[in-house]
Amino acid sequence: MKNKLMVIDDEALILKTIQFAFEDLYEVCVYKTGSSALKALKEERPDLILLDLRIKNENGIEVLQNIKQLMPAVEVIMMTAFGTIETTIAAMKAGAYHYIQKPLQIEEMRNLVSKAMELIEARKTLQGMDGSKGYAYGLVGRSKAIETIINFIERSARTSSNVLITGESGTGKEVVAKAVHGAGRQSAGPFIPVNSSAIPEHLMESELFGHVKGAFTGAAEDRPGLIRMAHQGTLFFDEIGEMDLKLQAKLLRAIQEREFRPVGGNRLETFDARFIFATNRDLAKEVREGRFREDLYYRINVLRIEIPPLRDRRDDIPGLVNYIIRGLAYRDGIPAKMVSAGAMRLIEAQSFPGNVRELQNLVERVMIYSDGPVIDEEVVRGCLETSEIFSDSDMTGSIRIPVTSTLEEAERAIIFKVLQHFEGNKRLTAESLGIAERTLRYKLKESLEE
Repeated sequence: MKNKLMVIDDEALILKTIQFAFEDLYEVCVYKTGSSALKALKEERPDLILLDLRIKNENGIEVLQNIKQLMPAVEVIMMTAFGTIETTIAAMKAGAYHYIQKPLQIEEMRNLVSKAMELIEARKTLQGMDGSKGYAYGLVGRSKAIETIINFIERSARTSSNVLITGESGTGKEVVAKAVHGAGRQSAGPFIPVNSSAIPEHLMESELFGHVKGAFTGAAEDRPGLIRMAHQGTLFFDEIGEMDLKLQAKLLRAIQEREFRPVGGNRLETFDARFIFATNRDLAKEVREGRFREDLYYRINVLRIEIPPLRDRRDDIPGLVNYIIRGLAYRDGIPAKMVSAGAMRLIEAQSFPGNVRELQNLVERVMIYSDGPVIDEEVVRGCLETSEIFSDSDMTGSIRIPVTSTLEEAERAIIFKVLQHFEGNKRLTAESLGIAERTLRYKLKESLEE
């Protein structure tokens, strides 16, 4: 069965040229507008998309973002006659595989498309899915856990109920959230992520609900909030357990009534969006200890899925390792490497408290330090010995620090590793280290000034 290539461009000549150049190799479908292509995306299920940066009145970057929300795993090559460094960076940040300038050079395009298709075929082979459901949802693995997640995604697609995704940091909660969005009726709308721990508390209300001109010092104009931006789409709250209690009450009302009041505003505004929440904390425990509202907990905990840690689904590790290697190889324009059996066994034996995120970090280091075409056990062991990795997921383990380190260097390494584990949350970091949050902030400031 041929791979499918979708082309989105408003120039008929371009569409005909590309179709003629590739129709012997791939199944080619063409669309003159981004909106028509997005509507057909689920039915067409292309392997690769060639997308023009400017399509009449449409912004190609926005079309790219919408494509990635609907099909996170699909690769997209941007085409444009208006190439600049800024647009290239914007396209890559939005998830583009590569960038090609017009006027199109057919041979150059054939080489680029061929490389992209090789990557796609490698992914399919490594996942053992050949374009099946997991691949379409951006999920890698063969474990029962992946099957359970896929079933959950498909079940949640039948409803607009709130979803709660739980799991340790780095397990891929946002990947699952995007898949839930892409499978549901809101898929044509935007996917708006909100990091509840990254936005300062005094700014969160304005960020979420927006504000009117003059609401506070610096509010020079009306500004829509994230809830308004998510209208007819999905609002994804990452680390919802970090949200301030007062703001939790306002969020609860917005969820229940489907209306909100901008900061400084006098009128209520309505909206239609699906809510998906994620946390690495035990929210039931947070409720018992008074740090999370019980009524909000029951409101968000309608459909629930727990993403198991990587150590509990080791069957997925080989596929993930090879998937990451192929991605890094194509990113850097170098040959992909093989992993010896001994090296793979050593990787599989690790506990990976940082989960997939930590695995990706290890594989990238291994790729850098491996000189030959095969990654052997010695290289993996060397990278493990020189890295600062927690040995236990519950943070009771140790960090490997060179014996030549000074006391200040050792302290700094521990602080930054714990801060990384808690994804920048200073309160949780301070609690874990047994110090006051003020002391932590002082030590961080001291480290940055050195």
